[in-house]
Parts: sequence; C-alpha cells; structure tokens
Amino acid sequence: MKENLHVTLLLILFLAGAAASSPVGSFELSPKPAGNEIGDIIFDGEGIWVTSDNGISYSLDLGASWENFLPGIESSGLSGHRGFVVLAASHEEAYEGELYPAGDGFFITTDAGVNWRNCTPEQAVGIGKLAYDVGVEEDSTIWAACFYGGLIKSEDKGESWVNVFVDTADTEINYNDLTHRFFATAIDTSTEPNTIWAGTAAGIFKSTDGGWEWLGWNHESSGISGNFIVALAIQYLPDRSKVVWASTRQAVSESEWDCVSYTTDGGESWHTFDYNMTVWNFSFQDSIVYAATTGGLCVSGDFGETWDTLEIVDCGTGEPPTDPEVVSVLYQDGKIFAGTSSGLAIKDIDAPCWDILLVSPSTLPPNAPKTYFFPSPFSQEKHSRGYFVFSSTEPDNATITVFNFAMEEVARPIVNYPIPAGEDVRIPWDGTDTDEETLANGIYFYRIEFSSGRRLWGKLAILK
Repeated sequence: MKENLHVTLLLILFLAGAAASSPVGSFELSPKPAGNEIGDIIFDGEGIWVTSDNGISYSLDLGASWENFLPGIESSGLSGHRGFVVLAASHEEAYEGELYPAGDGFFITTDAGVNWRNCTPEQAVGIGKLAYDVGVEEDSTIWAACFYGGLIKSEDKGESWVNVFVDTADTEINYNDLTHRFFATAIDTSTEPNTIWAGTAAGIFKSTDGGWEWLGWNHESSGISGNFIVALAIQYLPDRSKVVWASTRQAVSESEWDCVSYTTDGGESWHTFDYNMTVWNFSFQDSIVYAATTGGLCVSGDFGETWDTLEIVDCGTGEPPTDPEVVSVLYQDGKIFAGTSSGLAIKDIDAPCWDILLVSPSTLPPNAPKTYFFPSPFSQEKHSRGYFVFSSTEPDNATITVFNFAMEEVARPIVNYPIPAGEDVRIPWDGTDTDEETLANGIYFYRIEFSSGRRLWGKLAILK
C-alpha cells in the first residue's frame, strides 16, 4: 500500500515466530477479500490478486469468491505471472514518536498461494528499506524498486539479490543520491529482451538490455511534470502500438508539479499537462485510461487531455467509501476493480453502481479480531471520520474508550451507544482527544465495553 501502511501486532507476532522460508496457509474460501484497506490489485494471467491490511487474496472468478493468504501481513508492492507472485511486505514502525514505513522483505509463491516463503534481502528490511513496487518477468526474474535500498534484481525467484544502478559508475547505495531512491517499476513484455522501466526521485529510467545500460529523463531535460515517479504502466493499444504512462510528482524544484506524463515513442519525447493530479496507479481498457488518484477514480478517453471521475457508490447501502482516495485500479474482462481504504469496489463496466466488499467482524476466522477500526492510518487531513466496527448477537449498549501505549485514556469515551442484535455496527469517531484536538501520530488501542460485561479490544493508527 503506497500510503496505507501501518503497524499490526499480528504482523509482529508472526514475524517473530516464523522461519524465513516458512509456508503460510490460507483461510477458507470467502466471498470477500481478507481485509478492508485495499492496496495493490493485479491480474497475473490467470486470476486477480488483491493486497489488504490483512494479507493477500486471490480470485479465479472475477471477484465472486476469494482465497485468502498470509493473514496479518501488509504490503507495499505486488506483481505476478501465472501463479508466480511476489508480495513486498511492509508495516509502519514507531520511532521517537513518529511512524515510519519499514520493510519486511518479500513473500513469494510459485504455486498460486499453496506455499509461501519469506525472502529478506537487506535492501528491503527495516525502516526506510522497503519495496514500493515489484515487477516479475516470465523467466522468474524479479525487479523491486526500494526506497533507501535502490533498484534490486533477482534472477533465481528471490534466492539472491543484487543492486542495479542506473548510473553504471555507481557501486554502492548513497541515500542522498535521488537516483538511488526508487518508487516504481514496469516491464514492457513486447520487446526482446523485455524493456525495464524504473521510477526514482530524480526521474524516469529505462534499460533494454536487462539493466546493464540505462537512459534517463527528468523534468529539466524532457519536460515531464515532476521528477518524483510513483507509478509506471504500459498501455498496449489495439493497433499494436504502446504508451508508457508515469505519475510524475514534484520532487524538489518549485517548477515541478503533480501530474501524469506519457510517451508514445519509448521516451524520445514526453507529453504532460498543466493541471494538477496525483496518481497512484493506472489500468487500461484498450485506449481508455483509468487512474487511481487522491481525488477518486478517474477515466480518460483522450490520452489525458480530459478526465471524468467515476463516482463509487455501493449498490446496497447507497454510500460511498469513507475516503474518496483510490489507491489502485484494475480493468479486467468487463469489470473494474478499485481499491479504497474502506473496501474493494467492483462493478461491471456498464453498471450504475458498485459492490463494495467490506469484511464483517462476524464473518472473520475464529482466531481473528472481532472488531476493527478503519481507515487506519486515520488522518483528519484526509478523512472526515473513521469507524469502530463490531457486532453483537444480542441487543446491548457499548462504551468505547481509546488509550495510548501506556494505557492512558486519551479521548472522550463514546458512552452507551445502542447496539442492535445480529448487525455490524459502524460507530463514527473524529480522531480527537479529550480537548477536541487531533491526537498525535502513533498506535492506539481501544476498548469496547458492553453493558452486559463483555469486552472487545482493537487498535488503530493515526498519521497526520
């Protein structure tokens, strides 16, 4: 998840007790993905994979049913080809009162999730050392774009890794060099050998020989809108031509801006626009471009000249997601999949509304928490409210109290909230403390105490 990374106790416990190459089993087949905070969505040539705040899910029937793997594991990148799938594992770690993204290596399967192993190259483990994007070639080569770890490559399905430098004079990582900070990668499979595209904090690079030599473009030399490249994607058109799209954001120069940029000639020339747009992910339906953005799901039929926003509203409830931001999108076989912080949204291309798949606490596996808070991390700057979610088998009243790590009460409790029987309850909260000020960044715990005496515990993250 690009910005939706947070700490889970389950993740900490799992990694502390599991060997680096231990396989991880799956949940039973489910009508929904395992979690509600959706990250990446990909089609591997056989089925659809979705990451969330509670592992990774796989569907062979366009989202009608899901097999869920790696419970509790969060991610920041995903790629796959016909059952060979690589997930970049990550979490957010508290350090001196602030939350920082941290890597946990890669979980890799070669049999569509039956078995997984955890590979932990030093470039993708620890605070700042995480892969924000992954690319898989058919011959089992893996590329990973790591922040503070550089561009790394494995030619043996993750057994060993080497750094690849876009400046071939470099031999070791320098965190202060923006060409060593990678955020995106894309593989053009229409060339032989495949063309590798990589996005850094200093522009776009490509290699046509497996990473030995590189060409590069930046805002100053080629006119892309910004040098901070957070997404790359290849659009293959019906006439066999192709377009390379990039989310080109402002890096350091005041002349840069957040927008999209694209090339139709392999980088010889680049096109961009004078509007502002922050994109996390692209997908394509022939000549139509879908973009997952901070402002919602956008679609363009004229190569970015104009965009329409597709309103995401659930067919059953008539409600939109809590946060309009969409972090991922996939068009596949007449359906659109959109990843939000409050569920996976799916619709037929011509349907008027969406099915938003939200996991109910009452349907979670026996060993899973029976309550959760979303979105998490919660930010008042992005979200008008968050929700405590839980259910009760009997009519009841509930009081919710929020605590810090020292188990000190830090927010005004929600007192005697009426709870109906047998329904999922979503209680809103604005993230403020007892003085109605925004709580500081960090991990918090909450207690739901019923009038009957039953208690539930959960956790949430706040990130301004």
